[in-house]
Amino acid sequence: ILDPTCGSGAFLFAALNILEPLYEGCIERMRQFNDGNANLFKDELAEIDAKYRSNVQYFIYKSIILRNLYGVDIMAEATEIAKLRLFLKMVAVVDVAPDEPNLGLDPLPDVDFNIRCGNTLVGYANKQDALNSATYADFFTAQEFRQRMEDELDLIAKTYSHFKTLQLTQEENAEAYKQAKQDLGRRLRALNDTLNQQLHQATAPGTDYTRWLASHQPFHWIAEFYDIIHGNGGFDVIIGNPPYVSIRKINYIRPTENFKCSDLYGYVIKRVFQLLSVCGTHGFIVMHNLAFSKNFKDVRKIIRERNGAEFYSFFSRIPSGLFSGDVRVRNCIYIINPVGHARYASRLHRWFTEQRDTLFATLKYAQFTGDGEIPMLNCAELEKVYNSKKGISLSTAQSRQGIPMFFKKVAYNCINASNVMPPAFIDSTTPVQQTKILTLLIGDKYYKTFLLLACGKWILSRWLTYGDDFHLMAKDVLSANFPFTNISSEDNDKLNAIYEEFVDALPSTLQFKLNAGINIGTYNTKKLWHITDKSDLILYKYLTDDPIALHELIESHIASCVITDKGVAGDELNGGEEDEG
Repeated sequence: ILDPTCGSGAFLFAALNILEPLYEGCIERMRQFNDGNANLFKDELAEIDAKYRSNVQYFIYKSIILRNLYGVDIMAEATEIAKLRLFLKMVAVVDVAPDEPNLGLDPLPDVDFNIRCGNTLVGYANKQDALNSATYADFFTAQEFRQRMEDELDLIAKTYSHFKTLQLTQEENAEAYKQAKQDLGRRLRALNDTLNQQLHQATAPGTDYTRWLASHQPFHWIAEFYDIIHGNGGFDVIIGNPPYVSIRKINYIRPTENFKCSDLYGYVIKRVFQLLSVCGTHGFIVMHNLAFSKNFKDVRKIIRERNGAEFYSFFSRIPSGLFSGDVRVRNCIYIINPVGHARYASRLHRWFTEQRDTLFATLKYAQFTGDGEIPMLNCAELEKVYNSKKGISLSTAQSRQGIPMFFKKVAYNCINASNVMPPAFIDSTTPVQQTKILTLLIGDKYYKTFLLLACGKWILSRWLTYGDDFHLMAKDVLSANFPFTNISSEDNDKLNAIYEEFVDALPSTLQFKLNAGINIGTYNTKKLWHITDKSDLILYKYLTDDPIALHELIESHIASCVITDKGVAGDELNGGEEDEG
């Protein structure tokens, strides 16, 4: 189990707690089998009984930490804290024996080779990486290098296995243990030096080697975890919460023609698939822009190419967020399972702190089929409607000679659109132009229907599915298809009447909020849903054969996402200029 950006070890600590009862169950079943046949699990139980009969719990923790948990982080302080947390877990179950040497305490395991400091993204992931980047004078030099590297890697793997065995079996041979650690460290340093020199020559020739080494902190997975990368085919489980950092702030990553991403965590995901076993399971907590941003198109592609079942769940940051304190971001938790090929997603979850204990237990997923953006939606029927090719693109309704339609660029519980510019005042009388307004020019032929559609629940539900839970951009309104040309003259007459009712009532929804000394006006169209519900039901007839069922699905989706209880007014949440972190 690997956390490739482990920090202080929170995920590894959680993995320890999950594995503990599994170890207990396995040991209990081994004893049951052994009672029936003394040859079954003889060696495994002997390992426990020889030293740990009085404290199996300590054996379990020690075994998990040495056999199962691995972490890497670029900050040395973080890795030391991670080791300490694991040590304290073991110490907490130790039985003190005052009459025995060292109070009966066993030496703590050495996890220096499990929890490592280095740069996850700089270094060779496997042998092929190293061989591909090397330059040779001739074929024989290449063969010689390959053989030398393979021999050294095999020796390191054997040395590490011996070192780990000494710790697990608790052999009373301190000198052998010390010698094994020294041998392992020496061999790793020598191999890493060779690989570092090669990587520097391949990626940064002509630069100062010492400075490059200090700034890039290369970590060669093939050397440090050879028995896992080569012998096991990779890690069985990779979990974690990679850092969210703009790639513009990183000097050691080069976007390539085949892979580009705007955030560091996308490159960590790319690295994961170089380290994960073909039968492995992988899960990360990342930002929710993985689902829809064009900057993560290549990341979504490499996940899709993994050929496994995919599960995505989505979480807002208001009223509550997955991370507490100052880390207020919208998140996606994705899990890649090696079994299956289907893709599943949940809706966007907006939730209160009191719901945290039941949040994951009540997740609901639905299968989705699109290969592009990942829908934040747990309803397959709605996904089909939102991706329908019926009719024409809403962008067709735009016209250079069209009538202005005004959209607030921030959305939450409704889409704020109007046929007049929302007012704003420096004081109670001095008008000022709003800046966070999206203006679209809509042709007269489509204008009335378009405004009703935009302020109704269909566009809102679609924005909650493919939007970013904060900004409203032109694509959020214009990227859908709608069969405008199929609307009958009778329904057009009804829609025109509903439009007049809507614009007559619109001024009554105006509300103001003070922001940076300016009273910002917003037409809160949520208050007019009793009007747009009538137009929605007419328009749904042209999207589906069962408009009532579609209406109920959209109502259910919005009801699950729009927060209006617990004393938090949905209208107030929608009206403010929320700071985007």
